[in-house]
Amino acid sequence: MKTSLYTALLLITVFLINLSCDTKDDSIIDPDTAPNSIDYEKALLKTFPLSEIDIELKADKITIHQPELKNGTPQEKGKITIELENNDIKKFSLKQVDFNTSDFTISPAVGEKSIIPGETITYTITSTKETSISLEYEVLVIIKDVHPALQKLKLNGLNFLKTNNPDLSQDITSIEVREHTGQSYNGTVMVIVPNETNLSNLIPTLDYDGRSIKFTTEHYGNHADFTDYTEGTKVDFKFPNIVAFRLYNSDETRYREYRILVDFKKIIDFDDENIVLNNGNPINNFETNYDNVIGFTYKGNYPIKSHLSNPAIEVTKTPAEDPVNYYSNYYVRLKENNPDDDNNIINTGERGKLDIVVNFPSPFIGTDNGFGLGGYHVTATFNTMLNSYATPNVSNILGGGIEYLNFMVHDPITINIKATVYVTTN
Repeated sequence: MKTSLYTALLLITVFLINLSCDTKDDSIIDPDTAPNSIDYEKALLKTFPLSEIDIELKADKITIHQPELKNGTPQEKGKITIELENNDIKKFSLKQVDFNTSDFTISPAVGEKSIIPGETITYTITSTKETSISLEYEVLVIIKDVHPALQKLKLNGLNFLKTNNPDLSQDITSIEVREHTGQSYNGTVMVIVPNETNLSNLIPTLDYDGRSIKFTTEHYGNHADFTDYTEGTKVDFKFPNIVAFRLYNSDETRYREYRILVDFKKIIDFDDENIVLNNGNPINNFETNYDNVIGFTYKGNYPIKSHLSNPAIEVTKTPAEDPVNYYSNYYVRLKENNPDDDNNIINTGERGKLDIVVNFPSPFIGTDNGFGLGGYHVTATFNTMLNSYATPNVSNILGGGIEYLNFMVHDPITINIKATVYVTTN
């Protein structure tokens, strides 16, 4: 009896084990055999238009290798290679996608400028319903090269960025790039900086077309003076240095050379901008030279010519009926104030003086004061220009014309001159 009961229990146990082994959990899916519920075929990129290209890309300039789908599930990455004609575009973006954006997302996003020519970037497409699996494409844009003889060489501008030059309060951009013909160099770039700027320790950022850059701080440098320039290099722009950059093509058989002139906006600092001739005493009625009327300090980077003259003179007060200018334009001038130096050049930090020659009539015929003493006041304004030929220097405008090599970049230098003159009636 006991044996029969034991046998029966053994048979029931075996039956239950077999039943358990025959039962499967339908919730467990084999990724190698089960179909995926997301239709990734709908998200495959059949084209890859770029926002920055106006024309459609030809078939022989774009190749697309689709990602492998195994039972509908993405496996290896796809690859997209786009070859473009030579152009100046620095970054590209995907213009549009064909799939429904409510079903799938793409990163980087449409319109995001993330594609840098020559660098591979991965685009990821993800279902909005299942984010653990994605399609991926490696995208590469290639810019076809141009023959060295046809490669563009040009300096478009020069900046001093605050991020590279922490002593600056803001970014500084060149005010002009002037191309030249008939000179030993091809162009001049003019940059104006605040007066407190340390010119000997600046990091320039160049906006240029070319394949390599070399530079020198030597005036009229020859090939041996030019060395390779790398981004982030500090350059000493303080005179007597004259900085020049050369932009080369890919095989260095061609280059264009640009001089870089860096100067301050305010270059003359008078001890006083209101001047009274002869200590307020009456002026002689014959030609008289008043030397060292007022002193000044020269603060420009490049030398100023002594005897800088020819200012614009405006008569602001006169006892005469008509406002006639009795100052000779060529004899209201800035001169060096160093008796031991006869080179007629004023350099940065040196002192100068204002020299005035007057020749008033004898005496003024007045209309307001009757007779006695009256006031004759003028405002003299020096408009200076930076001459970029050879060694830069600040000079005056002669004949009202500006030579093509010269830059009007400085603040006008203005002084008020007051004189006491004799006045009589008709």
